[in-house]
Amino acid sequence: MNQHNSYSWIALIVFLFLCGVLYSIIAHWAEKSGLLSPEVYFFSFQAQKNPEEYVKNLSITYPLLPSVFAFIYPSASFIIAGTGVFIATLFLPSLFPDEPILVSLSLLATITSPFFLASLCISPTLLLVFVLLLAAFSYFLRYHEAETPYHLFLGGILFGITVLVHLRAGWFTVAILFSVFVLFQGHIIKKLSLLVVTIFPWLTFLGSIAFLNWVYTGNTLAFFRSSHSFFPYLPNFSWIHWKYTLFQFPRWAVFLGPLLVGTSGEKKRLFWAIAFIIGSMALPFSLPLLATLLTLGAIFLRTPPSGKIHRSIFSLSLGIALVTGWISFFQSPLHSFIFSPYQSLQEKLTEYREIASLLNTPTVVLVLDRDPFLTTSWSESLTAVISQLSPPQTVPAQPYEYIVQSAESSNVIPGFKEIFQGKKLQLYQKEKTPFPLP
Repeated sequence: MNQHNSYSWIALIVFLFLCGVLYSIIAHWAEKSGLLSPEVYFFSFQAQKNPEEYVKNLSITYPLLPSVFAFIYPSASFIIAGTGVFIATLFLPSLFPDEPILVSLSLLATITSPFFLASLCISPTLLLVFVLLLAAFSYFLRYHEAETPYHLFLGGILFGITVLVHLRAGWFTVAILFSVFVLFQGHIIKKLSLLVVTIFPWLTFLGSIAFLNWVYTGNTLAFFRSSHSFFPYLPNFSWIHWKYTLFQFPRWAVFLGPLLVGTSGEKKRLFWAIAFIIGSMALPFSLPLLATLLTLGAIFLRTPPSGKIHRSIFSLSLGIALVTGWISFFQSPLHSFIFSPYQSLQEKLTEYREIASLLNTPTVVLVLDRDPFLTTSWSESLTAVISQLSPPQTVPAQPYEYIVQSAESSNVIPGFKEIFQGKKLQLYQKEKTPFPLP
């Protein structure tokens, strides 16, 4: 028995290592191809900025959990690979190892699919928060079935961790309240106790974030607008997004099949599936991200192995989703397939890359822009000096050959000429002083 367990652990480690290698290769390729989201560059920038204040930067960089991967090793590839391996670790306990065909289909259609790989490049944060939600929901379901406190506590902790990734995941508290008071069995005191166990970790982690912000900035809610925070850029869960995603239903309907088939046999699972569908539809529409979330939801929330017919229908729906995903990948241009929910930032990132292409020699650039983290998309030959003033203002420019500032800025920079004008950015070059005539 011990030998069998040791083989299982070795197989698990090897599998996660191979996942890490795959995600690293994809991330490296996406970075070279200009397909990474601005979000990835934000975390990389925060990890490299002021390394002597490592603990402070890590503590107040929000979202906190994704930033951990950057601080372990500040590389865009490692951020994506680390997030992918962490998600794979959360995903594997939901598989059924006694069904090899279904396990293979599940892996191919989820964490190794082109949609999942694209989602890691689009927004590892949004992908991670929804996988944490799915993992929490799956443990709540196990508590329903087995009445084991372990599953309830673990589900509550995983739900609590979502606040370290996206504060708006707290909207799912509404579904938790309904589940506890309507779907759970027992008297009112027991239900209140279950609610406390479920919600307490979320409140605790939120309090920890507020406390760290108070210690280092003097403002408990600084992460709402701090330069150390990606929170202002994270998309809202909105009714407008939900309506637009519903309008796009024909594009993603096939990926809904496995989730509905897998949860249709039990009302509790169907409830969590519907809550998850509503929440994921409230994000800005992105076919790779939505398709990935729905397919992952089918595995996390699926009813335990039942009849042969049900397993066959589930496998068929999963296979159709898998084939459709690959067809969509090969038929779509990469830049339309890799759609970013941070559209405005993506446009500015494109201009940062255009500016970098104009600077062919190693040089130092003064950046007077509110989104300086996008400079991490530049090659190492370009050194960006970030203005410490907030909002960014013009500072004595004598040591600098080039200056980048927002196109909305009205600052006049004497001694510099404009050499690039975009919708978002302007690039100035220092004018050369003519040699005096003898």
